[in-house]
Amino acid sequence: MATQSGSTPTGRIEPTPEYGEIQGREEEVPQTGKDPLMQEDNPSFANRPTIPAIPENDRRKPWKPGILYRFPWFGVLPLLLALLCMAAAVAVIALSNGETTDSWQIQPTVLLAIASAAANTLLAAAFAGGVELSWWKTALAGASMSDLHHRWMFSRSVWSALASARQLNSLTIASFFASIVIIDGPLLQRATSVVPRNYTIERPIVAHISDTIPPGYTGNGGKYSLLVDYFTPEFSRVVSAYSARRPIDVSGWGCNGTCTGSVAGAGLVPICTKSTNDTKFPENPKPRPENETTLFDIDFKWGAKFDTPDNFFDDVHARLDTLAADIKISPKSPCDVTWIKTACRLQPAVVEYAFNINHGSLTLVDNIDDLPVLSLTDVTVDPNHSRVDYPGIAHAAQSLFRTTVRTVSHRLSGKLGFNISGSVAHNYFEATEFDEGTNTDCFFTFKDPAKDMLRNIHEMMF
Repeated sequence: MATQSGSTPTGRIEPTPEYGEIQGREEEVPQTGKDPLMQEDNPSFANRPTIPAIPENDRRKPWKPGILYRFPWFGVLPLLLALLCMAAAVAVIALSNGETTDSWQIQPTVLLAIASAAANTLLAAAFAGGVELSWWKTALAGASMSDLHHRWMFSRSVWSALASARQLNSLTIASFFASIVIIDGPLLQRATSVVPRNYTIERPIVAHISDTIPPGYTGNGGKYSLLVDYFTPEFSRVVSAYSARRPIDVSGWGCNGTCTGSVAGAGLVPICTKSTNDTKFPENPKPRPENETTLFDIDFKWGAKFDTPDNFFDDVHARLDTLAADIKISPKSPCDVTWIKTACRLQPAVVEYAFNINHGSLTLVDNIDDLPVLSLTDVTVDPNHSRVDYPGIAHAAQSLFRTTVRTVSHRLSGKLGFNISGSVAHNYFEATEFDEGTNTDCFFTFKDPAKDMLRNIHEMMF
């Protein structure tokens, strides 16, 4: 129940402190020339909602119009960065195809793992931003609490999305793919692998090698003689390394991996004559010291002319003489034998060595006994000087390979035996064991060593 206080009604309503009811009074509106509806004491104006002023210490961002301000960067930007990561992974796979492993400071598999992890993280961030945008868009369009709850649950796990298959929507599909995208890491790393491959590329190398033997490099000898008394320290190290079969270290040549090439170097041109003679063996049933038979022999020498006007040693060359008894193994003696004699004149020359380099170690190819000749070398030695060059090569070969095998007869049994000097003969000796009681001298044979000797002397000279 309302009561009036005063005689003039007003447009403002106020609650009474006693009963909480509304009482009003009327007042005359002064004529000020303004719109009566906009007057502060007008009842319609008084009941309009008012917008409070923003305090100065309010840090909230005000609403700003425009597509750049309202664009969902928090969802689109991670998605674009994830696509860039995938493009980077494709670029790594394409650029690393066919390249060597040492050309990549960081291995492609590591880069692919980094790109995959970054892309997965960015896709998770993009999915979270998309879920937030979808939830608010659905809420502002007027959605039920059940729909909003399902959208929130779909974003939490893929199992919730699959469990609500009847409410399949774009958010459910996005949740499924965002969860299975983690398998791209192993797949990307399996997209590239390291395999051995032979490829050919022409590349210059820097080789410190001389095409001739420098004067006085190999040794020292007496005047007016090609004999060598002792090796120089440099050549002594070469002979020692060759005897120990140490690999030739060429790590400074600039070859990484396996390389094949050729280089000009000092060598020898063999001019050989081979003769054979068929006889019976043994020639003497009971050999005696005065009629021993030479079965195998390797001998290196140097020769020269000493009839030049200046009394110089001219036409310096080496000689290789070999002998091998190719005995036809038989349980009865005497048997057939072919005597193989090889005489080679070794002329100094510039030859072409073909080589293979594998991880810094050099090996010469198999045709080293028949090298291409680039030019002949005319060697002249002054007999007044004791330092020699090419004769030292022959002296080293003689000390390493000089071998002789002769027949001897045991005094008590009368059976055939051998007198061996040198350590190379066993490499060319082949024997066969017969049944006990077989009495024969034809149980062995020798192979021709000439070809191997040419190969050995070229290996030492290189």
